[in-house]
Amino acid sequence: RDSTLKEVVVFIAVVLGAALLFADAKGGRHWLLPAVGSMLVVFGCLYSTRLAAPNRWGLAVGDSSYSLYLSHLFALGLLRWVWAKALPAGTVGTVEGVAFMVVAVVACGLAGWVLYRLVERPVTAFLNRWADGRMEDSLAARIS
Repeated sequence: RDSTLKEVVVFIAVVLGAALLFADAKGGRHWLLPAVGSMLVVFGCLYSTRLAAPNRWGLAVGDSSYSLYLSHLFALGLLRWVWAKALPAGTVGTVEGVAFMVVAVVACGLAGWVLYRLVERPVTAFLNRWADGRMEDSLAARIS
């Protein structure tokens, strides 16, 4: 019974957080609304047993998060350039804006994951092997 109540509270937090996250900060509303919204969504995702359960996609995003952080500005810049070339001038409205955000999230996530797989993992593995070899050499020198 307690877990059901917890899930209801978490669900309300995520829904309310999503509404605040996308609240219009213009027209006298405070800029803090989207910040509080994002905190509620993160809270809901962290404290839900259903939302926080490990899954393949979540683990992939978590593993590649640093590469995503490093590459997202480049991916967004490229996407913005391609998007401007693809759309006729002056055709920016709500639908186009939402579509751009959805495509941008997917494109940035994909760019971060590719960078993680092709650069970060191999470099990390190489540096770990190199550090292990140095540790073994230094240990052998101390023993003899």
